[in-house]
Amino acid sequence: MEFYKYINPSKYVLYFYINIQELKLYGKITIFFDVTEKINKIFINSKELFVSKLLVNEKEHKYVMNDKEETILVEKEFDKGEHKIYIEYTHCIKVDMDGLYYVKKDNSIIFSTQLEPIYARKVFPCFDEPKFKTKFNITIESDKNKTFLSNMP
Repeated sequence: MEFYKYINPSKYVLYFYINIQELKLYGKITIFFDVTEKINKIFINSKELFVSKLLVNEKEHKYVMNDKEETILVEKEFDKGEHKIYIEYTHCIKVDMDGLYYVKKDNSIIFSTQLEPIYARKVFPCFDEPKFKTKFNITIESDKNKTFLSNMP
């Protein structure tokens, strides 16, 4: 998409609450990004996520979900400079081995991720393009006595 050459995501701040009984992810994300030339819309990748709230620069904003294109369209003039988008959403965790998925073993359930290109959009709204290398700050919560591991420094 043409507008991708005018944006550069700089940081993602993610909060995940994993409800093990419901097999649901309740997520909140703030995407910080720079715009190098004025643009009038952006597309954020999203697949199988149910968005309940979207703010642009701390103001509630309309958006259009396009399941076929796997995007959230935000039509707004973005001037040159720093911007942020905040999104609240839910996701049903499945056994598909992409995005965030689960495996049952004995009496346990194990959650794992597969975030190679085009699968991150199944866990959180993002600019899911390999050219964007971005820093992440992730907080994960769930039931007590659960362990979460990450291989990201």
